[in-house]
Amino acid sequence: MFACETEKAGKYISICATEVEPGTRWEDIQYRFGLEKEVPELVFPADASKGNPQMYFSHIKRGDDYRVSVRFSIGRYRYRVFSTTGDDLAGVEVADGQGKILSTIRCVERPYVFPTYLQRALPCDLENPHGEAACGDRPFVEKK
Repeated sequence: MFACETEKAGKYISICATEVEPGTRWEDIQYRFGLEKEVPELVFPADASKGNPQMYFSHIKRGDDYRVSVRFSIGRYRYRVFSTTGDDLAGVEVADGQGKILSTIRCVERPYVFPTYLQRALPCDLENPHGEAACGDRPFVEKK
């Protein structure tokens, strides 16, 4: 659903899932970070087969820029996998419980990202600035 190589020595960010019904339903959704073809350094959730992974989707459009975001928390840390078309940026941000960005790992390539699949597979990120409006089939249109 999302994959890119990062600036961290050949490590990859990915959000993977098993497609159960083509284009409509996915299971075993999981975030992974680490070297390709090796055991990932970080996996969330550790056991994807236990149901909803507590990952949340939102998307917005600002001018020609389309932004996709998937948020989740591990302990006191908040993660946000993101992709933008306007700045051609993508990666993952890690923040503390107060929202202070502690680390950003950027992709060194345009990611493979399937926003429609993410939108259908994940619950709405109601904590995004636009609430439910940024989770529909069409992205929330933000004024510049």
